[in-house]
Amino acid sequence: MQTCARVALDVAKEQGMFLVLDADALYMVGPHLELIKGYRRAVLTPNVVEFKRLSEQVVRIAFTHATFGGPAFVDYTP
Repeated sequence: MQTCARVALDVAKEQGMFLVLDADALYMVGPHLELIKGYRRAVLTPNVVEFKRLSEQVVRIAFTHATFGGPAFVDYTP
């Protein structure tokens, strides 16, 4: 399944599509941030648990558009 998701992600990037990544997509890209690094049309929408996992995988780099070089992280939890 993840192979198909990666192909879909690659095709979407090649087409210049906007991407909203949530849930299993975040689980997929977490250990492979090169899949989205520098892609400015991606928005990641982690919940608290997903955000914690992502931040640990990135060794607590600030999740901002400017410092990460691409995707914007949206924290929509209270």
